[in-house]
Amino acid sequence: MPDQYLQVDLLVPANQAGKFEALSTEFHQGDAEHHRGGFARILGDDSQPPRYQLLLALRSTATFLYVDNERASGTGDKVSPFDKAFYRNSTIQAGTPVYRYVHLWKIRDDQDLNLAPLMRACGEDSLYLAIDALVLQETQNFISRVRTPGGVAPFTEASRFVRTTRTLAHKDLGTYIFSEPMLYPPLEQAGWHNLGQYQTFSGPLNIVTEFWQTTSPDPLRQMFESVQRPPLSANAPARALDLFKTDVRESFDKLSYSPQGTSL
Repeated sequence: MPDQYLQVDLLVPANQAGKFEALSTEFHQGDAEHHRGGFARILGDDSQPPRYQLLLALRSTATFLYVDNERASGTGDKVSPFDKAFYRNSTIQAGTPVYRYVHLWKIRDDQDLNLAPLMRACGEDSLYLAIDALVLQETQNFISRVRTPGGVAPFTEASRFVRTTRTLAHKDLGTYIFSEPMLYPPLEQAGWHNLGQYQTFSGPLNIVTEFWQTTSPDPLRQMFESVQRPPLSANAPARALDLFKTDVRESFDKLSYSPQGTSL
């Protein structure tokens, strides 16, 4: 079975970040009796490694503004009997400064891809609900490791991470997955460390995600400068940089409750 993961993105207001991280630390440390942390405590899971194993916990290096897409009454006169039947987008307010948190969970059994029992159990757990109440938006996607040459790269001591998320046309996906690792050498020469290439198999498809580690204080700029138009193999069907439709690069710091694992 290929390596499969649950990738969870969480947007948390900056003024709630300290509380969120304190509660998350408590959640992942687990109970004193069985030393089960995370979802293992909720499920009473004593297996080692657990069915849902947290491998990486990250927080965006900086905050950004988030605006919720609310709906409001369309007529606004609050008199017409039809007022509640018409809606429009509400007036855009000033955005809320938020951090993005990323939790990467490894799933070892295909049966555990059914998250419904887990989510029902989480809905009855007071600590999980306290954490969830601080979250403005949550996205969950399943991703699987793409088998690329070189095997699984271990973690380094660097605490700065970069996640790249690229959307491709279905017809270009295979070509990109084959060609893109040819871009690694200039980044590796600049001190970057690749932690694997992953493909989504839930939600929007044809998305390839990568995780990198670096000690660079300005990683996004350095990544752009290190890989602009490096020469590719003459056998490559197309330039990987010409294939993707969208390219999102985000800088993250590793959190204190992120496990001290050796690799993804």
